[in-house]
Amino acid sequence: MAPSRDKRLVIIDTDGGTDDCNGILIAAADPGTEILAITCVVGNVEVDQVCRNVERTVRLSDKLCKAKCPIYKGAAENLAGFPIPRFNVHGSDGLGGQGSTESTDSPATGSQHQGLVQSEPACMALVRIVNEHPDRISVVAIGPLTNLALALRIDPTFSSKIKDLVIMGGDSEGRGNITPCAEFNFCADPEASRVVLREFVCPKTLVSWELTMKYALEMDWMCDNLFVTDTRVGQFLRDTHEFIIAVCKEQPDKTTGGLQDKFPPCDQMAVAICVNPSLVTKVEACPCTVEVGGGYSRGHLVIDRGGMDPTLASVTPTRIVTEIDFEEFKKMCINCSGDQAQVAAGGSQRGSEPLWWEHNEFAFRTALCHLTFNTPSSRHMTSVVATLAKDCSAKRKLCFASHGARRRGVKSPHHTSAAGLSSLGVRHTCQQLASERLELKSV
Repeated sequence: MAPSRDKRLVIIDTDGGTDDCNGILIAAADPGTEILAITCVVGNVEVDQVCRNVERTVRLSDKLCKAKCPIYKGAAENLAGFPIPRFNVHGSDGLGGQGSTESTDSPATGSQHQGLVQSEPACMALVRIVNEHPDRISVVAIGPLTNLALALRIDPTFSSKIKDLVIMGGDSEGRGNITPCAEFNFCADPEASRVVLREFVCPKTLVSWELTMKYALEMDWMCDNLFVTDTRVGQFLRDTHEFIIAVCKEQPDKTTGGLQDKFPPCDQMAVAICVNPSLVTKVEACPCTVEVGGGYSRGHLVIDRGGMDPTLASVTPTRIVTEIDFEEFKKMCINCSGDQAQVAAGGSQRGSEPLWWEHNEFAFRTALCHLTFNTPSSRHMTSVVATLAKDCSAKRKLCFASHGARRRGVKSPHHTSAAGLSSLGVRHTCQQLASERLELKSV
């Protein structure tokens, strides 16, 4: 079936981490967007795992399922073949331990879900689809740019037929998140990033690491607004963010640029800008390239603000986003968590009053996250646990949360038993647990 003339046509190129999959669901939730394809590239995890994570995400959305949104496996290594530097913020499977779980999230069963991952390589699919719909497709790249660079080498006219390109990557102010001066996506494949920034002639919009820090989401806000819905998407977001939020709380200097209790929404922001360009309120347009050498600076975004490099004079400027409509972006994040998703078994439709235990369940999971990692918020969270532990049903949720912490491989004495909780001063909680003879059994 031919794509609608009234909708924005989008291809998402992704490396399948927690924020990537959230971004895919943001695009799927937008009624004015049609996702033609999702292409996968090595990055946060190996490309086969990226495909699994993306397929699981696609199956959460009625819209993507009905469209049988195709997934294409792309590059398994970067252009230079160098190892990709990683910090374990997404977990070994990219989804904080959720990606390896056998998917049961599909709103329907049967043959309609067979063959989502296609045999055609991603770079070939990119060239083919863009040539089928010249000047109509917006591409959003939320992983390393290897697939896009390969597509340009296959078809030198490829970029001229793209309507626009939104990139999540680069350090616009020299603050790295994987090295002292390089952002992960660009550092994972500097050669490909250099090709895209220097040689792509379509309009290019860049969402830098520093922009996502500037508009970082409060973790408490995320808990209250994104993870409490009883839809499959809400549960998925809650489960897949549990690991990454815990790591960000424990090691903010290495994960959030030092921001306390905030979460830079990297790929979510890039996808939101792609499907809703009006989010952007201010940009800085400059020719850009990427450093591919240097002991410290490999992967660093080079912005020629003063026109000092004559070799960049003919390069199409990149629009570096500096300000966005943050409130509208947050609305898009909220819409993603429920409006386009199937309701979980036994749950209520979005818009009805949330069940009281939903809040308790997430409060327990959040509290256990704090307690497990012994963060500065632990003392506050102990009172939350103690208060909510009065309910028997909620205590079962506490066990479930502790179960999840152990499944992530957390090595801590504080989540293995009521005695462990007592060591953090949760005396009232332990008394409540003991009164019901409820044991926190090891897995």
